[in-house]
This record gives sequence, C-alpha cells and structure tokens, in this order.
Amino acid sequence: MGSDTLTAYANDSVGNLNTSSVTFTVKTSAPNLTIISPTNITYNTRQILVNLSTSADATSVWFNWNGTNVTYTVPVLVNFSVGSDTLTAYGKRFSWKPEYLFSNLHCQNIGS
Repeated sequence: MGSDTLTAYANDSVGNLNTSSVTFTVKTSAPNLTIISPTNITYNTRQILVNLSTSADATSVWFNWNGTNVTYTVPVLVNFSVGSDTLTAYGKRFSWKPEYLFSNLHCQNIGS
C-alpha cells in the first residue's frame, strides 16, 4: 500500500500549458474483524449472543451459520442447534475480498 499521484495536462494551440495533480491512497487489505462471542467453548444454552467487532472502514459485515448468511449490524441472540456448530464471520471493505474468521461452539442438550 502506498500513495499514487494522477496528473492531468492541458495545453492550447498557442502553447499555454496547465497541470493539476491529486495524490491518493488505495487500501488493499480487508478490514479488521473479531468474533467477541461466541467463543470456542461448550455452552449450556442454545441461545447465544453473536457479537462481532470490525474496524470503522468495513462497509459490510455478516455471519454464516447453518448455511445462511445473516447481515450483522448489532449484537443478536441466535438459537443454535444442540451439538457442534461453526459460525463464520465476514467483514468487507467496498468491493475488496472479504476477511473471514470462524468460531467453533458446542451446545449441550439441556432438554429443550
């Protein structure tokens, strides 16, 4: 990652010349993403808080559980199935390739 400069040149038929430049930086990395909850432990409940943290420059965040992508905006309680589950979280900046993280969790059968 570095800066680039774009310079535009214009001249007329009598030889007058003018230029204008702009310098810019393009980020080429995915945004920071952290799964705060769930963690890689065994839970005694099926209802577990999904809480993700991402850098401010993320333009979209979502998680996948049970084969379904769910848009993430705020922490949300999810009813996981009894047994082992994997939650995968994604964060994306504009159209760049998303970063992803996963968390394995296990929900014990508590009779409901």
